Amino acid sequence: MMEDKFVEQQGTYMLSHSVGLPLKTAKSATDIGFWHPWSKGGENVWDHWLAGIERFRAILAKLLNSDSSQFCPQSNISSAVNKIIFSLERSEHKKVILMSAAYVSAAPRRSSTRRLLRTSLSLHDLT
Repeated sequence: MMEDKFVEQQGTYMLSHSVGLPLKTAKSATDIGFWHPWSKGGENVWDHWLAGIERFRAILAKLLNSDSSQFCPQSNISSAVNKIIFSLERSEHKKVILMSAAYVSAAPRRSSTRRLLRTSLSLHDLT
């Protein structure tokens, strides 16, 4: 059964911001792919991690029928939103709308983003 693949949880899991309960295999995969190489140290640990990111991008490309160069994984939503905003062409006529209620983790970026964009974009905050 599908529920046998996930860690056990008391009650109903209803965190809408989450990707869900982790797989039971996630801990061993993390140990092998992240902790073990890190704990061994050495100068090649970054090569190991970067190869993992490249594998992830290749899987995304296959899944979404694209090229892996089109994907740039980010560590969190705030980082992703920041990269998207600053990749926009600067123009007096474009508007960027930030809704902190939609992405609570992006809220701390709101004021710094507003200051940085004030000169090039008309920024509207709906909160």
